[in-house]
Amino acid sequence: MRRWVLLAALFLPGWGQSGTGPTFELQDAGHGMITVIVRNPSTQSLKLSIPAQAVLTHPQLQDQLLLDKARTVSVAPQGQSQFRTQTMCVGERQEATQGGGFQLSLQPHPQALQASKMLDTCRRLQSEGDLPPMPMLPGNQVPVVAQWAYWSEQGQVSKADFSKHIHAQLKPEPKDEPEVEKAIDNTWEAIDLTRKEAKK
Repeated sequence: MRRWVLLAALFLPGWGQSGTGPTFELQDAGHGMITVIVRNPSTQSLKLSIPAQAVLTHPQLQDQLLLDKARTVSVAPQGQSQFRTQTMCVGERQEATQGGGFQLSLQPHPQALQASKMLDTCRRLQSEGDLPPMPMLPGNQVPVVAQWAYWSEQGQVSKADFSKHIHAQLKPEPKDEPEVEKAIDNTWEAIDLTRKEAKK
C-alpha cells in the first residue's frame, strides 16, 4: 500500500463510507492557477495528507492531476480550507474542468501516470534547452506543453485544433498573423517532441 493511502486511512475516520470523506471544489484563480477548496462534511476535525501529483476524480467532470508538492490540509469540523495550485487535465478534453464534488483518488490512475510522464519529459527537455522558443513565461511552458502533448497522445487534439484554440484566444489582427503562426509552429514542435520523447 502506498504511504499516502495509509496516511489517508489514518487521518480520515470512516474514509470510504458514503458521505463521510472530504470533497473538493475547483475554481479558476487566473494566470493558469486553480483554487482547490477542501470541504469536510464530518463532525470531526480533518487532517488530510495530499501527496505530490495527487489526482482528483469526478464522475462527470474531467479528472485533475495536481501539479504540486505534497501538502497537509487541516479543516475544521464541517468547515472548509483552500489552496492554489496548477492542474493538468487527465480526462476527455470536452469535459468541464471546474466545479464541486471531486474526490481524492486512492487508486493508481493510468491516465495520470501517462500525464506525469509528459510532465517529467517536458521538464527535462526544458532544462536541457531542447524546447524551441515559445511566447510563454518559462514557468508556464511545461504545464501547457505537457497538457497538449497528453491530449495529442490520447488522439484528442491535432495541430489544427491547437491553432484554432490559439486564434480563438488571441483574435489576432491580420498584421500579427505571421508572428502568431510562428508561435503556433514552435509550440506544436515542443508538444510533438515531448509526446515522442515520453514514449522512449
